[in-house]
Amino acid sequence: NAVVVKREADGKFFVILNLTLEDDTRYQKSGIECALDLNIDNIALSDSSGNRKLIKLEDFSKSKYSSQFRKLQTQLSRRYLKKNFSKNTKRLQNKQNKIQRKIKNQKEDQFHKISNVLTNNFDRITIENLQIKKMKESQKTHLNRLISDISWNSLIQKLKYKSEMKNKIIREIDPAFTSQRCFKCGHISKNNRKSQSDFSCLNCKHTENADINASKNILWYDKWSLEQTALISIWKSESLS
Repeated sequence: NAVVVKREADGKFFVILNLTLEDDTRYQKSGIECALDLNIDNIALSDSSGNRKLIKLEDFSKSKYSSQFRKLQTQLSRRYLKKNFSKNTKRLQNKQNKIQRKIKNQKEDQFHKISNVLTNNFDRITIENLQIKKMKESQKTHLNRLISDISWNSLIQKLKYKSEMKNKIIREIDPAFTSQRCFKCGHISKNNRKSQSDFSCLNCKHTENADINASKNILWYDKWSLEQTALISIWKSESLS
């Protein structure tokens, strides 16, 4: 077992304990697995018993704390440009650090609640192996900020350690084509997704919420990804012949 003492930017200290726990019989097997499609404003969930739903994520960028944080950021930027490092500047910085901690606590509370519900109710949780660092390097500045704000990594880490603690399974799959593939007929095209929320298959005309369609593809990834691999192999062999 290990003990780590951590000091945050707002001056608060935290003690982190690393403990090894015996098997806990409180966490029973449900016989149900689920898949998650992580998005900026929601989490789309599909499970093996046929349930589909969107879990709404709180938009903390519109909270009073975020407004206060941006106001202080503007004030501090002006002071730093003028190389003003007075006591008042330090006071504003400390105030900003405290507000940042409050925003982080709100996000952490939301993700703790979501990860608890998921790991309590599902034996296996499948998610996409998102290259979040590369996604943040996108040229789209607005998208970069949204990805940073939502903190997907925080939720993923909570799902992982809670799954291990409760003897559940979490796995990450290749995200290729999950948002472009029609779950009903298997047709893959980037034009199937009309918008962030609308999916309309060019082949079979099936329509559905785009995030729910993606979550169903993630849930049944083992089946269709093998079929897709076989089709690609056939196509390549025919092209070479």
